[in-house]
Amino acid sequence: MILIPNLGILQTNAHRSDSLVHRLFEKISTDNSLLGRCINSFSYLEYLGARSLESSFANDKLCSQKMLHILEENRHAFLLRKLAQNFDKSVNSYSPKDTLNRDAFNTYFLCSIGYVHRNLTARTIQIKNLTTALYCTILFELRAISLYSTIELCSQKIKQMKILNSILRDESIHLNNTLAELNTIDHHGLEKLEKFSEVENKNFTTLILRLLK
Repeated sequence: MILIPNLGILQTNAHRSDSLVHRLFEKISTDNSLLGRCINSFSYLEYLGARSLESSFANDKLCSQKMLHILEENRHAFLLRKLAQNFDKSVNSYSPKDTLNRDAFNTYFLCSIGYVHRNLTARTIQIKNLTTALYCTILFELRAISLYSTIELCSQKIKQMKILNSILRDESIHLNNTLAELNTIDHHGLEKLEKFSEVENKNFTTLILRLLK
């Protein structure tokens, strides 16, 4: 059983794009090449997340929990790549030919992080970077949980492979751990997260709409 904390408006925001994800998978479900490239694009997001975590914690003493988190994000990217190759064996990189509109995924990721970073204040740039990483981790974990749950509903074949279910368990653990860490340094974290999640959802909606064109 996957345990996900009750985060009210945050979860509501993360699920606002579910219908668009359904439309996307209805559109590409009969084309294995498009389906493989789409799943590989979500692998790319996991890869970006792992690189971002490594960068954010570069000057921080990494505890075993953070190291495990980075390793698991890399593992998720690998598993999603393998899942993509079930539909298109030629998918083997994050180049434009192996993804769906890679620029759109970069824009979503960077704009979401940039908004959080601009709207946080901290005593030092190092603390600001670390706090930004915590907030963005929570936003992206919520997005991953919503996205992968929706994909399983869209495709019985993907659900039967049980790859996403394994990733979902990890993401819920990461979410709980990061929420606990954020709470120790910012007791108003959930209030800020509500604002940040609205912007992240707008960015994600824009991403999916670009993929639907």
